[in-house]
Amino acid sequence: MGLEVAVTFLINFGGSALSFSGKATPGNQIVRLIGIEATQALYDRFEGVSIYRIPVAKKFLARYFRSCNLSNSEIARILRVTDTSVRSYLMSDEQLRERTGKIKDDLQRFARSKG
Repeated sequence: MGLEVAVTFLINFGGSALSFSGKATPGNQIVRLIGIEATQALYDRFEGVSIYRIPVAKKFLARYFRSCNLSNSEIARILRVTDTSVRSYLMSDEQLRERTGKIKDDLQRFARSKG
């Protein structure tokens, strides 16, 4: 399964609980979306798993769409989130840790000033 097929699959099925059992059939909604070969590859990969919850993967999708040169607003509309959520998805983990640390420090200062 290529990257574009994976993105299409995540956009359409992210957050769903799916059953991958048996063989992919032409009438299957996953087959209609990504094709029989990609669907059968999923079935083979998850064979024996009765129900699999597909991740929402918004951070991954935001970074993918950014690599396609989409704006934060365009990404937000695709992912059905706010542009501020997209900005946080696109931050590096280090930037997020720094931001969280600053917020925590501000809250502690505020609590001390009120206490």
